[in-house]
Amino acid sequence: VVPSVERVVNGRPASVIWWVDDFAMNELDRRRKRIDAPDPDSWGRQVQAVRVFDELISNTYRDPAPPLYLNSVWDNLLITTDWTVWITDHTGAFRTRQVLQDPETLVRCPRSLLGRLRDLNRARLRQTLERYLSSQQLDALHLRRTLLIKHFDDQIARRGESAVLYDLPPRR
Repeated sequence: VVPSVERVVNGRPASVIWWVDDFAMNELDRRRKRIDAPDPDSWGRQVQAVRVFDELISNTYRDPAPPLYLNSVWDNLLITTDWTVWITDHTGAFRTRQVLQDPETLVRCPRSLLGRLRDLNRARLRQTLERYLSSQQLDALHLRRTLLIKHFDDQIARRGESAVLYDLPPRR
């Protein structure tokens, strides 16, 4: 289950809960049981997308450091029976960090995600998130967005677009 979120439904404040259908396991269980994904390439592409998103929002909860490989911080990455990744619980996100935490883990990026990062600007961030985030959090988020774009532009220049960018299938 994805935690509840405050929303307005039919003009009234409400709490909305989103259930993940066909839940199979979380990433912590997969790692502890040493279960391999049936399609390692698809799995790797999804995990890279999660890494990019976590760097953007400065999510300290899903730390990729090896000492935390079997730590409970990975219980919020859910895996469905068709091996689709769903990320939940961003309570450790939106720090004011002005650097990327682990840029060396960012080796590939979904083409559409990089395009959306390019389209994301300070005005849109403020309009959408200013009631939830402080100005320091918004500034840091915008800076990390800029750093991510530069990181992947540098990767593309060094390794070539086909080695860095890829397409994810649409969600069901």
